[in-house]
Amino acid sequence: MGLFDFLLSPSQKCEKDIRRRLDAFAKDLKSTLPHVVSKDKTEEVVMPMLIETAIDSAHKTLMEDRSSQIQYSIPDNIYESLISKAIFQVYTKHFPKWSKLIEVHSNKDLENAIELISNSMAEFVRRPSHLKKENDSISDLVRELYPDNAEFKRELDKDLDEVNSLLQETTQPLLDIKQKGSRDLSKDTSSKVALLAMNKIVNVINKYEYFVKEQRGLIYSPYPDNREIAGFRSIIDRSWDIMNLLSSMDVTSDFWQHYTQTRATLYRKRQMVSEIQKAIRY
Repeated sequence: MGLFDFLLSPSQKCEKDIRRRLDAFAKDLKSTLPHVVSKDKTEEVVMPMLIETAIDSAHKTLMEDRSSQIQYSIPDNIYESLISKAIFQVYTKHFPKWSKLIEVHSNKDLENAIELISNSMAEFVRRPSHLKKENDSISDLVRELYPDNAEFKRELDKDLDEVNSLLQETTQPLLDIKQKGSRDLSKDTSSKVALLAMNKIVNVINKYEYFVKEQRGLIYSPYPDNREIAGFRSIIDRSWDIMNLLSSMDVTSDFWQHYTQTRATLYRKRQMVSEIQKAIRY
């Protein structure tokens, strides 16, 4: 007992006891590291597994042995939240390099949110891209797969639909992380989702721009086809609207710089197509 422990509330006393027990667990884990980290098994490889296993074991021990909870008459929900909080603080103190992993694995709500986001991102990446085929030029693929502008536009609209779906699926999990996690975890996770979405948008614009410029000769043609230019404008407008959604996400400063540059480029392309449409009308 500390000199001023009598000033602590029951929950504070319970938390202090939990932290004391966890501190012993963390020190035990530290003592095992020289035996498991080697040239063949580096810290980066073994530590995530060791930390997750140690946290799971500590959580299980404290949930089964509720002596502190009983001693201080702590309700179940408060006791469980004290465990999560103490696990994060104690293990981060001993293993600061792995603070994000510890934060996520010590909080089931955060862990579930991260899992939902990871699954959505993995599904998004797994979706096939029709223009990715080795040993063929892009122009040959475009002619083979999309003989007309309308069909090509439909495929790119599907790509943009997938970006919208990714953002919708991750909205609530990202909000949960922002509310329950650290600022760094929130910004890092949001930036990963936003970067994936932005790269897809850029890819869509590049595909269509190539199509109308190289295959159809539209943009630099003295007699551009207004219908196909309108199709390009439609894709750019949709991309612009989705790009603007990313501006409200809780992202890192590095991503924000990249985002503002990409958005400015898209804005210039949008203005260019608008000028072409005006010229055609006159």
